[in-house]
Amino acid sequence: MLRGEIRSTQPLAQAYSDGTCVPNWAGGVSQPTVYIVLQNGASWILPDSTYKWRYNGTEIQWDDAGKSLACGDLPAGTFEKVTNYTPEMYQSGQYVPAIKIVKNVASSNNVDIDVISFEGQKTLATNAIPFQASINVTITELIKGGYVGMIYLASGTVDKDISSPTDTVGLVARLYDSSGNEMTNAQNGVKYRWLINDTEKVAKGATNTLTVTEQDVYDYAIVKCEFYMPKDNGSGTNVDTLVSTDYLEVDDTQDPQEMYFAYNGANGKSASLRQGESVTFTIWVGDAGNPSASNVDTSFSSWKVLLVDSNKQTLMQDLSSADYGSQAAADANGYRAMTVNNGKATITVPFALAALTAGGQSTSGGIRGYVQAQTQS
Repeated sequence: MLRGEIRSTQPLAQAYSDGTCVPNWAGGVSQPTVYIVLQNGASWILPDSTYKWRYNGTEIQWDDAGKSLACGDLPAGTFEKVTNYTPEMYQSGQYVPAIKIVKNVASSNNVDIDVISFEGQKTLATNAIPFQASINVTITELIKGGYVGMIYLASGTVDKDISSPTDTVGLVARLYDSSGNEMTNAQNGVKYRWLINDTEKVAKGATNTLTVTEQDVYDYAIVKCEFYMPKDNGSGTNVDTLVSTDYLEVDDTQDPQEMYFAYNGANGKSASLRQGESVTFTIWVGDAGNPSASNVDTSFSSWKVLLVDSNKQTLMQDLSSADYGSQAAADANGYRAMTVNNGKATITVPFALAALTAGGQSTSGGIRGYVQAQTQS
C-alpha cells in the first residue's frame, strides 16, 4: 500500500512583524528544504518522474534554471528545485523530489496557514498508482517587542529521523525578537529548557542544543524547548520569564510499529477548514509500512493530545462545548484524553477550535496537535 508524506528539514513557520519576516528566509537563515517520501509496505521508494508541486492549490511552474515563476501572491524565485537530496532512510544516490524555500512567504497580506502539496504517482508492475500529500506552512503575526523561538536541525543533521541504533538527531534552539535579531544567552541572557515527551532532558540554562538518540524515541518523540528572557518583576529584580515555546517531532523509522493518521477516508495529518466545517482525525498504532485501517494494535488504549495555537501557546481553557469538538479537560501539562474505540483514537476539530488561541481570541493561524499513546500496564 502506497503512503506519501511531505517533510521539511526546518520548521515551516514564519512570523511577520511590521515589514520583518522571522526567520528571514530571503537572507539565507535556515531555509527549509521540503521533500516527499514514499512507502510501499516497509520499503522506501521513489515516485515516478512526472509530478507536480502546488502552493495553496496553484501549481508551481519552473524556469530552465529550476527556479519558480510567480505563483499566486508569491514572487518569482521563491522556490528552487533540489535535485540531490537523500533522506536518511533512502539509499545513497536515491534523490527524492525536493524544493527549497529561498524567499519569505509571510507578508502584511499573508498571516495565516498556507499549504504546500504534491501530486505524483508510482508505477508498480504495470499499474500507475496516484498519490497526494500536503504540509502546512504556519504564518503568524508577531507583535512589536515580542519574541518567537524555533527548534532547528543542527549543522550536519540531514533530517529528523532515527534510522539506525547509532543514529542521532542534533537540534539547536534560536530565539528572535520582532526585528529578526537572534537573542542569545551570552548577549541577552536567554535560557533554554529542553523536554522530551514532557520529561525534562536539560534543565533551564544556557544550553541551546540537544542531541536526541534512539533511546529517547519510541516510534516518535515530542521535543519541546522553552525560551526564557530576564525581565523586571516590577520590584527592580530580573527574573527568568517564559517568552516562547517550540515543538518538534523526531521519528524512529526502525521501530516495528508506527502511528497512523487519517481523515476523510485518507491518510494525512493536516487539514484546512472553512467557517462551519469540521474534521475528525482517526489515529492508531500498527505494524510499520502498513497504513491499512485494519492494522491496529489494540493494546494502545490510553491516548492524549496537546493542542497548541499558531503562536505555540498551549490551549488550557475549557473546550467541552460542542463548538470546540467536546474536548476533555486539560491536565497540568495541557494534555487532553482522547476518545478511544478498539485501539483507535479520534478527535473532532471544528473551525471554531482551529481558529482559537490560548488567549481565547479568534485567528486564521490554525492549531497543531501533538499525540501520545500508551499501552495499559
